[in-house]
Amino acid sequence: MVWFIRQEVEEKANKISVFTEETVSGYDVAGVVVRVGSEINKLKVGDEVYGDINENAINHPKTIGSLAEYIVAKEKLFSHKPSNLSFVEAASLPLALVTAYQGLEKVEPYSGKSILILGGVWRSWKPCNSGFISFITIVIAKHIFSASKVAAAASTAKKDLLRKLGVDLAIDYTKVNFEEL
Repeated sequence: MVWFIRQEVEEKANKISVFTEETVSGYDVAGVVVRVGSEINKLKVGDEVYGDINENAINHPKTIGSLAEYIVAKEKLFSHKPSNLSFVEAASLPLALVTAYQGLEKVEPYSGKSILILGGVWRSWKPCNSGFISFITIVIAKHIFSASKVAAAASTAKKDLLRKLGVDLAIDYTKVNFEEL
């Protein structure tokens, strides 16, 4: 019985284009441009870039993913890497941005609504830190979704950073129970 179920799953998987051998994993990428095509305007050889090369990957699996040594992708999928970020930090930006944006889409903190964001910052705002998604959620909630009030919880040491980000109410979770506000 187990063999039959496995065989059935394998037969169905072989019919789905996602399971082709040519697919290379990975979407988040950062690196140095080594060659550009004749119609490329924004990027040049030697530029440090980052991006997300996930473009319709489910319906059209890509043959070159970010886990390859070199990748070829459309220019529009890349941005110049900020000089103050490492390649690892820059590669983590796209997924963090998408995660924050999609989370906000679900709760819809549009103008006239308030939102509480837990874990406003952790250690620093660097993208690889776990607090970066909270950090970028604050910025997106204020400046893209135009939330009326954004409250965020962090430790005493991080309250000033929360205010610099535009948080309307910085809650020190070590002193205040935010559930009682």
